[in-house]
Amino acid sequence: MSLENKLDFAEKLLPELLGRLERGERGPDLEGWLDGRLKRYGADGRLLVAAAVHAFLEAEASRISRDAAEWLRAAFVRRR
Repeated sequence: MSLENKLDFAEKLLPELLGRLERGERGPDLEGWLDGRLKRYGADGRLLVAAAVHAFLEAEASRISRDAAEWLRAAFVRRR
């Protein structure tokens, strides 16, 4: 991923996604928005950022609601 896309993810996409989750947004509309935002990162945007999402969850667990954290873990499944 390019530096520009990494910055976009960290500074814009992830904070906006967290805000949406904290407001209770779920379902097809949120999934569609997320996939649309991730499309610019590459063919499988979720896979490209999955490790970063999980690292964020580990580092910021106390600041994220349990419901939002569970949604993020399910949405960004890491390949083993």
